[in-house]
Amino acid sequence: MTFSLPMQMLSAWGDLRASYRDLMAGAPSEGRLFFIAVLSSLIYFAGTMLSQSAPPGDEQQAWIASHFLSAILWRPLMLYAMGATATLILRGFGGAGGWVETRAAVFWAMLIAAPVLFVAQLAGGLIDGIALTVVQQTAALTAAWVLAVMLAEAHGFARSWQVFAGLVGVILLFLLVIRGLLVLVS
Repeated sequence: MTFSLPMQMLSAWGDLRASYRDLMAGAPSEGRLFFIAVLSSLIYFAGTMLSQSAPPGDEQQAWIASHFLSAILWRPLMLYAMGATATLILRGFGGAGGWVETRAAVFWAMLIAAPVLFVAQLAGGLIDGIALTVVQQTAALTAAWVLAVMLAEAHGFARSWQVFAGLVGVILLFLLVIRGLLVLVS
């Protein structure tokens, strides 16, 4: 049975692993995978535009253009880099997936998680303080969980929680390195 993309995204929440298998059963072309990456980035861009106020006057067009360029160019490139890095790391831990499977898992996970991240961005314009932190951290952890499930399926790991723990560990390590660099600079 073929569903429209929005229905596939919605039904994915019922069984994340099955949604990835369905995606791969269709042998998606590179063009379709790129479309998925750009679409998730455009959803992110829409959330950014709705949650932040643009500077007034002449700077407004440049601000919107820079965010749009970032969404359609830099964010998809970041997703490609994330796919390549995840392929190398997961293969090192015995993963069976290759570059195409991992890339598809990363792109599909980001599209499935995009509405959750969009709502979290909108919350930034409506609430603040600890409530905003809770909403944004919950959205980030949800996106990380979706990514972990997709990567686990792509590489044949039975336990998604182990991939999730590794993913969170890598993110925390990255944040500690960034913090250390900021302390050195200041």
